Amino acid sequence: MVGRRNLQNTLCVCVCVCVCVCVCVCVCVCVCVCV
Repeated sequence: MVGRRNLQNTLCVCVCVCVCVCVCVCVCVCVCVCV
């Protein structure tokens, strides 16, 4: 690693998970990771 930033080689992956309980309460959590 030379400590150089190259934005063209940046890859971002996002994953979202939603959980619903009793059909009245829904919670969604999204996590994004950029490499």
